[in-house]
Amino acid sequence: MNVSVVMATRNREALLRETIADALAQEPLPAEIVVVDGTPEHEPETDAYLAEVAGRIRHLRHSRPELIAARALGLEAATGEVILFIDDDVALPPGFVAAHAVPSAGRTVGAVAGRVVVQREVRRPLAAPPPPTGQGCDRVDRRDVAFGRGCNVSFRRAALLAAGGFDQRLTGNPAADEEDACFAVRRLGSRSVVDPAAWLIHRYAPTGGIRAAVRDQGDDLSSCRNTGYFASNNVGGLDFWRVLWNTCRTSTLSDRARRGGLGTLARRQALFWRGAVEGVRQFRRSGQRRVPLPSRRP
Repeated sequence: MNVSVVMATRNREALLRETIADALAQEPLPAEIVVVDGTPEHEPETDAYLAEVAGRIRHLRHSRPELIAARALGLEAATGEVILFIDDDVALPPGFVAAHAVPSAGRTVGAVAGRVVVQREVRRPLAAPPPPTGQGCDRVDRRDVAFGRGCNVSFRRAALLAAGGFDQRLTGNPAADEEDACFAVRRLGSRSVVDPAAWLIHRYAPTGGIRAAVRDQGDDLSSCRNTGYFASNNVGGLDFWRVLWNTCRTSTLSDRARRGGLGTLARRQALFWRGAVEGVRQFRRSGQRRVPLPSRRP
């Protein structure tokens, strides 16, 4: 299956150049590489590099500092049977793109979650993946999953378009957009699977990126609102509260928040629950109706 790689970027320079270079070094090459660029003004080195590779990538300008809108633009522009979304601060090993194409060939598969290895420093060549931590998306077992992470997730294009693409009611800080898309694909009967062969290194660069334009997730009302909307749109009963609590725990009770003292913890808690309530209300106003997922558990 042919694969389009879509990468949203904003205010990244050397890491963006490295990520594009990794994508261009894949064998076989992806069908296309679509860079959705929201950077107001690049460094001269990056402008020169983008001009150098202009015939090998599609470079789209994007003014809104929102990852969800950038991904929607990339989806609209991409033409491959499989749309592979990556971040602009990742390192790709050889065979990464091909690894996404293999499970996508399964007729029941609508989304593929790759393994995400969090590592600030990258030692090249990337010959073999590091040992797994077993945390989150850093697993080595092949199985069905509820969703993948936006820095390393692919969709069968037809399945994602049939599910409505990325819900543009999720705005501001990117929270729950890739999860919502995976749930939407699964709701139409497709599977979301994890394949550890499709691994990459996510460097979580401390500066730049679209997230930096809209503040830290735990301090941003829009990300809290998105969580409330996502939970209302996709889960019910006890799972609804599990989603809210897990997100609250990871975003407002983090080590960084604890270092800020009780005042910081209380402020972030209040912000989260205010945003979550706004998200629930937004879902109700939207007129959306959640269709139950298939009985098969993720």
